[in-house]
Amino acid sequence: MVLAKGKRWGFEIKYQDAPTITRSMRIAMEDLRLERLWVIYPGPTGYPMDEKIECVSLAQLQPIREALRNFGECLKPGGLLYVDTTSEANLNRSEPEQNVYPERVIDGRRVSLAEIIYTNRAEHRRTWVATLSVDGEKYESVRHSYYLPQDDLMRMMSDCGFKNFKKLKIRGEHYDVFGGQM
Repeated sequence: MVLAKGKRWGFEIKYQDAPTITRSMRIAMEDLRLERLWVIYPGPTGYPMDEKIECVSLAQLQPIREALRNFGECLKPGGLLYVDTTSEANLNRSEPEQNVYPERVIDGRRVSLAEIIYTNRAEHRRTWVATLSVDGEKYESVRHSYYLPQDDLMRMMSDCGFKNFKKLKIRGEHYDVFGGQM
């Protein structure tokens, strides 16, 4: 979130083909009282997601290094930029990652989720095939996302002037987490 000219603006970076509005975006809009939210992604063109949320293509923005520098300038002196990314262990798997979540009862309905995640390291792309079961009826969805290799992330952050940018150990965190200061 950035406070500029008395207005609260939010920014979220998604490495997906075509981001959609998520529950967490709605919560952030409400809890942070954001006037606008921009979702930045690597696709070819931007598009409105609703009246206050807009998807913006990196191709429409300044080069990524300059955008990262701008994030750094938004930090208070000594402030920490926190970046989470797919764990290196999951990226290096020879077999697809498989997750099966235990069945839960939600509003009286039996719900379960299973997903298979394929990683294409050459294209820096991950593909999720998810199967959601609600009271025994199955629904399948496929989504794609891109990732920035961790070495590239480290190099870019250093190039942008971040100091002490390093991998952090966060108890219970599923992703690899990096942090650095301006």
